[in-house]
Amino acid sequence: MSKNRRILTICVAGMLILSGIYAASNLSRKKPPSPQTATPGQAVAYLASEAFARMGSEDQQEYVRQIQVPGSQTPVLTLLSDPSVPEEQRRKVMKNVLPAVGALINQRLDEFDRLAADQRVAKLDAFIDQLQKARKAGQGTVSSMERMNLMLQYVDPQTRAKMRKHIPALLSRMKERGIQGLNPWGLQ
Repeated sequence: MSKNRRILTICVAGMLILSGIYAASNLSRKKPPSPQTATPGQAVAYLASEAFARMGSEDQQEYVRQIQVPGSQTPVLTLLSDPSVPEEQRRKVMKNVLPAVGALINQRLDEFDRLAADQRVAKLDAFIDQLQKARKAGQGTVSSMERMNLMLQYVDPQTRAKMRKHIPALLSRMKERGIQGLNPWGLQ
């Protein structure tokens, strides 16, 4: 066999080996569970995974948009309030998801600011009702000050400031409704 032919054979074999390694690595990547059919446990497991963490931020945002629970304005919070989710997994979800959804949070807060006063009250009432439902279902962990502080550490400063700006409106509406002991983040 000539020297050129050996070199060509080695190069082709090398390319075949690299192609095989690439194909195997693509097959072994964890695919996201379908947002339409995923159970809350599957969604939380995926959001806490390294596969989700490695996704581009636009893909992460799109996946989070797709897992929204109908009628809920806080699907990730709903998942995080599930008492069956281990604390370590909950922290991983927050670490992975919250930086990616800062833009979505900002968008929702900006939309809230543009609503008419009666529509704002309706949005606040829906959120308060969701908090009460979670509390009655024994999922009151979403209301802890520690959880809120943990969430705030993973969002950018602009989002954090907007969230803190809106908390008084929520607390005021709760007071208007005569709701006590449901302070979502231990704030006054």
